[in-house]
Amino acid sequence: MFGFFLLLALVILSHFFCPLFLITALGWGSKVITIAVDAMGGEGSPKKIIDGIIHHNKKNSNTFYKIFGDQEKISKFISNSLNKDAFEIIHT
Repeated sequence: MFGFFLLLALVILSHFFCPLFLITALGWGSKVITIAVDAMGGEGSPKKIIDGIIHHNKKNSNTFYKIFGDQEKISKFISNSLNKDAFEIIHT
């Protein structure tokens, strides 16, 4: 019986000292991550790059994208698929 309570105590203590618990309990996981993206580099740019950003943003809503490149070309592919608060286009 003593072993059961010892095991239970270890499980509870490990939960409180687990880094993942600290991240969620203290709100550390809610920070916005900023990613700089060169939208004009590579084959099929900027369409493929913007498609990748949109795909990434669907599962990672705490991300802000600084998109570098030709603003006119990039804007054609963003449309309404990406929240306007989730990105900034820096014309280069």
